[in-house]
Amino acid sequence: MDIEVVGEKGNLRYLSEDRISSRILLATDDSGRWEELGRFEGELPVFYLYQAEEFGRLLEGKPTSLTTLREAAENLRFCLEVKCHVWGPPV
Repeated sequence: MDIEVVGEKGNLRYLSEDRISSRILLATDDSGRWEELGRFEGELPVFYLYQAEEFGRLLEGKPTSLTTLREAAENLRFCLEVKCHVWGPPV
């Protein structure tokens, strides 16, 4: 996945290299040179674990500022649709 944000003073790019590593890059001009601002390892599994724990709190009736139950269900439905589109239906 590659997300680029274009600004007046430069461009930022979030580049997901695989399922566990990603980088944030900065370009301050249109030369095509990108400076690495940060590298992250194991980010996605940690995020999904946190999201699952917060979803469990919702199911237990405990408060959470992460999301509402409706938003969590919509997010889960969306993620499953994307997963099926990218990796195919479950076998």
